[in-house]
This record gives sequence, C-alpha cells and structure tokens, in this order.
Amino acid sequence: MNSIFYPLFIKNYKVLSCLLFLYLFSSCASMDRKEKIASLEPASLQFYNQLKWFRGNIAKNYVHPLQRASFLDNIDLASKKLKISDFKIIRITLAEKGKKAIVRLRITWHQKDVGIVNETVIEDKWKLVGDNWYKYSSEKKDGKEIPYILKTYKKKSKKSKSSSSE
Repeated sequence: MNSIFYPLFIKNYKVLSCLLFLYLFSSCASMDRKEKIASLEPASLQFYNQLKWFRGNIAKNYVHPLQRASFLDNIDLASKKLKISDFKIIRITLAEKGKKAIVRLRITWHQKDVGIVNETVIEDKWKLVGDNWYKYSSEKKDGKEIPYILKTYKKKSKKSKSSSSE
C-alpha cells in the first residue's frame, strides 16, 4: 500500500473503528434496557393478576419488603369489599438508568355492596433490586380512588405536620 491514498485509508480506518465501537456500545446499552423492561413486564403482570384475585401470598413477593405486612392486611380487607374485573397495562417507562420504572395501568373495579363499575388509572413505581422488581408506591392519576389497595400515598406537608402538633 504505497499509494498516495494510504494516509487517507488509515484516517478513515480509525474513524470507522471509533464509529463501530460507539455503535456496539450503544446497542449493548439498549439491549440492557430491553432486558430490564422484559423482566419487569412479566413481574408486573403476575402482580396484577394475583391482585385481581386477591392472592396476597403470591402478590406480596412483588411488594417492597417494608410494605408487605400492611399490603397483606389491605388485601384481606379488599377481598371482602371489592371486585376487580379487569386491568390493562397502558405503558411501562424506565427511569434512572433502568433501576426504576413507572407502570401505568387502568383498573376496572366495583365495591361489592354498591355495584357501580369504576375505572381508575394508576401509576405504580417499581424499583429493581438485584434481579427482582418491587412495587413501592402507587399514585391515582384518573378516576375514583380504589379503597384498601393501590392507595395514593401522599407525603404530609410541613404545614399539616406543624398544625397537627399544636
């Protein structure tokens, strides 16, 4: 390769190898992201299916360990008062480099003694700990609040804390 194009070939080779490296690196990152969503989807489906039938002994495995006792108490109360007809996952969005996710879903439900069918849109926040996904909070986005389960937990404001201590 003693031609005048040899230096041009070397420069292009370096540029092409850098571009190839960047492409491979970005595709590995996107595969990792796809794998995380792929592991969350069956976990969230399993959780909501078990929640629909009030099988707290299985659903608790997807709830943050610190919230399991109150979750099981609420499932027990809900099983006596509510009927969940259906749920539909609207979307799953990863956040914070794939360590957290938001699952938006629509739940169709009614209270057994009232019989009026309600639809509620919920956003559940999930966290990846090791290889397992855990649901750690819920927020109602639209519709009527679902009693006992999937409550909207709000932090108390400083004003309400100071007024309650007076």
